[in-house]
Amino acid sequence: MSKYRQIEVPPPSSPEIEEYLLPPRNVIQICSLPNLPGIFPSTNNIIDFHVGGKVPQFRAPLAAPVTSQGSSTTTTAVITATSSGGSTTPGNPPTSKTASITTPIIISGNTFQGTILLAKSFLLYTLAVNNACRVRLYSTSSAQSTDLSRGLGIPIGLATGQGIISDVEIDSAPTIFQYTNTDGSNGDNPQGNVVYVTITNLSLSNVAITATITYIPLQS
Repeated sequence: MSKYRQIEVPPPSSPEIEEYLLPPRNVIQICSLPNLPGIFPSTNNIIDFHVGGKVPQFRAPLAAPVTSQGSSTTTTAVITATSSGGSTTPGNPPTSKTASITTPIIISGNTFQGTILLAKSFLLYTLAVNNACRVRLYSTSSAQSTDLSRGLGIPIGLATGQGIISDVEIDSAPTIFQYTNTDGSNGDNPQGNVVYVTITNLSLSNVAITATITYIPLQS
C-alpha cells in the first residue's frame, strides 16, 4: 500500500471579467462619415467612439478672423431736407409747431365750422381743448360739408370718408389728446396749407371753445 495519498486540487477559478465604463477602442470599427456640407470631423474622432459606440462628434468650421476677411468700408449718410423755396438744411429734422382756433360762443350741442392754417401736409401730434367738444379736421371744404350730418359715435364709412383727416370726441376738459400715426394734407387744387375744422360743443353750457393743434409739418 502506498504511503502517499492524492490531494484533491480545486479547479482553477475563471478570471473575473473586468467591466469598463467606456467601451474599448477598436481601430477596425471605422464608420463612414455623413456627407454634411460645411462640416468636418474632429482630429481623432474617426476611430474614437463615445459612450455606447455612437457616431463621432463633428465640429462646424469657425469663421475666419476679422483681419483675414479684408478691410471694410463704412458709409455715413447725410440727411438733407429741402424746402419749397429751394434752400437746403443738412441734418436738421422738422420741428413741431402749434396752431390754434377759437370759436365764438357755441350753444350746447351746436356746431361751428371754420379753418386753421397748418401745412400742405403734416403729422398730427396733440390736440388741446378748454371745453368738452368734438373736433373734426378735413382736407377740403366739400368733405367738411358732406360729413356735417354724421352723428356722434358713427364710424367713418370707407366710401364716404374721403377727405376726413380726424374725428376726436372729448367729454372732459381741459384735455390734451395725443394722436397716433395720424397724418393729413390739404386737398385743394392748387394745394394750400388750409385745414377745415368743425367743432361741436359737447358741454352743458354755451361756451367758446379753443382748440390748439400741435403738428409736425411734412410739406410747407
